[in-house]
Amino acid sequence: MIKELTRNNTKKYSARTILIVIVLAISLLAYALIRSLYNNIEWFLFQQNGIYEYDYTIDFKDPTRRWGFINNTNQWEIDPNFRDPIIQNESIQEKYILSAIELPVQVSVSLANESIVTDVILFAISDDFFGTFEEDTIPVAISEIMLNLYNTQIAEEWILPTIPKEFLSLATLDFNFGKSIFLQDTTSSVRLSGKIERVSGILPVGLVIPESVAYDVVERLWRWTINPYKVTVVADNQEHMQYLLDIYSNQYHVVTNFDYINMVRERISGLRTFFMILHYSIVAILVWFLIYITFSIVEQNKKVFRVLRIHGVSRLQLLMLLWWQVVVYVFFASVLFLIAFLMYDLVLVPKLTTTLSRTYWIDYALQQPSRLLYLANISIHLLLFIFLATIFSYSERNKKFEK
Repeated sequence: MIKELTRNNTKKYSARTILIVIVLAISLLAYALIRSLYNNIEWFLFQQNGIYEYDYTIDFKDPTRRWGFINNTNQWEIDPNFRDPIIQNESIQEKYILSAIELPVQVSVSLANESIVTDVILFAISDDFFGTFEEDTIPVAISEIMLNLYNTQIAEEWILPTIPKEFLSLATLDFNFGKSIFLQDTTSSVRLSGKIERVSGILPVGLVIPESVAYDVVERLWRWTINPYKVTVVADNQEHMQYLLDIYSNQYHVVTNFDYINMVRERISGLRTFFMILHYSIVAILVWFLIYITFSIVEQNKKVFRVLRIHGVSRLQLLMLLWWQVVVYVFFASVLFLIAFLMYDLVLVPKLTTTLSRTYWIDYALQQPSRLLYLANISIHLLLFIFLATIFSYSERNKKFEK
């Protein structure tokens, strides 16, 4: 009987039914899109900053210096007090010393018949970061941030082309260590050629060469220095990371990839606040609408209530009539929402990902919230609607029991 009454009410008030279904579907979709948009902005910044290249990373720096651990009097010898506690720790399988090279460097970059000559900021990293390499052509690494900055902010279609990550190995780099476009007092220099072999998020903005090559060049030029400024450690798991933090947090200034995640989130905290306000505004409008519609549903069922009360219908049966009608509305709204979601997920997302990749050569795929989140969203709308229906129908379903 309840199903028949619900079907009749839905048909009788078809315009109201369509309005309820559309508004519910729009509210579901608006929430999903807001959540998806914020998640994608956050994930994009994480990826472009290389935060998720490794699951657990720790940067150890000297707490007394901003840029460097030490100022070496002997420029090609690292202070053992700096690296021994970490480097000799056998529990750490993957660790890299990153150093700043106080050396003017002029580089000529050639790619696809285009050539650029400029001064660069140069860093050095432990040799095992590159693996084995030939001495005649040195391997070079660049930061993920640096590549993305070039492709999104500097490159122009007719002057400086965008460069896919896969094409970087085709570029030829001719280094002139000790020479500079801007400095005039560089009398001696060392020339070496290189190839870009790696892009990594853990690197600083600049060109990075193997540590052994950097020390060899500095020794030959004797007047310049190399200053190690941090050690980057890749931990095996969360427990290993905590173990390292417990040991070295008092000796060094320690920054984990989770700290970098929090830094990114702090930078977009204003955007997050805006999205939260927008989301709760939509929820407030939805609740306001649901209150009005729920009251209308109760009003339109008054005659049915009277007839059912005459026949001695129980409280639960009266309530079930309203609940079933609410479930029908949410069901059709959910169907519309899922259709829109599938179009977004299967059609729009791949196109946006392809457009982003082809325009800026950024290896990024748009992220979607979990399916469980969407189901939870639908369930929350359903429960909210049922809750309001229960409240507004309270007086009506109790009239039969009045004395």
